[in-house]
Amino acid sequence: MYYPMIHRGYLFAMLLCLSALIGFGQDEAKQADPDERFVSANTSRKVHPPALSKKKTFELPIKIKFSELDQAEILPASNVSRLLEMVNRDTTVIGTVHSVYIPRGKNKVILNFDKDHRNCFKAVIDIRDFEKWGTTDPQQIGNLYEGKTVAVGGLMTVFEEKPQIAIGLPHQVPIIIGK
Repeated sequence: MYYPMIHRGYLFAMLLCLSALIGFGQDEAKQADPDERFVSANTSRKVHPPALSKKKTFELPIKIKFSELDQAEILPASNVSRLLEMVNRDTTVIGTVHSVYIPRGKNKVILNFDKDHRNCFKAVIDIRDFEKWGTTDPQQIGNLYEGKTVAVGGLMTVFEEKPQIAIGLPHQVPIIIGK
């Protein structure tokens, strides 16, 4: 049903509120000196773009020597039971990426650290972080690491009773070169 009296009353109340707001703004404008509105202590002559407006390019893949790692905190990817003890802690895991899995939706890159992908440690890169590797193609990211020995650093979590670390930045997965 349509109630014209309620509708008109509502409309009238809205008009009153708007006129009060407009009147308030006009009173302030009359009191302020027009020149004082634009006074600033800023003496800059140039305007620079925001720091993050340009995409930073990374030199990928990041490579480090084994000797550069802190040996006291490294765990092997093959020791799944020990990795499960490290859940909710920052951990560095070293191992060889045996295979790369990309789901049908192409929204993740999963680095598997054993031939048996069902029972191994995994490093997971989410789609929202792909651009940090300089590409939106998950296959290119996977190709960077497949068959390489890497040191994965980050917060250890569990997915389907297996340890994993979510990777958000390329420097979390440096490739190990030399000894």
